[in-house]
Amino acid sequence: MARPKTKGAYTPLAAMYFMDDAILEAGTDAELLFVRCLSFLASVPSDGFITDRQLNIVGNGLRAMPRRVESLLKAGLIERVSGGFVVRSWLKWNRSADEVGRLLAKDRQRKAQDFGSKAANSIRNPGGTVSESALQSSTEQSSTEQTPPNGGGTRSRATRIPEPFRLTLAMREWAAVEVPGLDVDRSTRTFVDYWRAESGSKAAKRDWVATWRNWMRRDAERTAPRGGHQTRPTRDDENLAVVARLAAQEAATQEGLTA
Repeated sequence: MARPKTKGAYTPLAAMYFMDDAILEAGTDAELLFVRCLSFLASVPSDGFITDRQLNIVGNGLRAMPRRVESLLKAGLIERVSGGFVVRSWLKWNRSADEVGRLLAKDRQRKAQDFGSKAANSIRNPGGTVSESALQSSTEQSSTEQTPPNGGGTRSRATRIPEPFRLTLAMREWAAVEVPGLDVDRSTRTFVDYWRAESGSKAAKRDWVATWRNWMRRDAERTAPRGGHQTRPTRDDENLAVVARLAAQEAATQEGLTA
């Protein structure tokens, strides 16, 4: 099947996907929600992760959302993680956010080199030597290149926080183990805003993922309940909590209390 002529994100879907055992087990209602999730994730490089809020948006207009979610969980098509869900087969058929980041970085580097070459050829002295202004332009282009937009990583030199700063699946899995119960997305937004506004040498780091991990640990310590240890909920507890929350939201919508 040929690709559509219009530009835009797309996700691969086997022609006989509806015969997959897990799809058949989930049922036709859950199948529609699953396909919508795939379509949404094609435009959000997040290693197959979809937040609770995004899932509600994707399922807008679908009835019995809690039952659909529960069916996908039971069939093993999605898995509950901190802050949302992960489509388990996503990385089998799609590039990871890290791979996408590296490809984008290579493309930016190639364009920067092409730009520098054209500038050097267009600003030559009569004797054939490149002018100082052309050399300066090429140097500035190289020194200001951003890190790959894959959530950070160790670099040989310190850089400012990547734009955009994305959470990879590996980072979310680390957070689920090391800082359970923390609202990782909210803490990350604060983290990004802080370092965007920071200036000077302090705003440059060699390893932004390590900096992010330290920030998450401090946030978890600040928000931890005092006077006792809180038992970490099991996976079943988390799944039941999600289903219950979605059921309450659907009930409120039907009663006209929410949009």
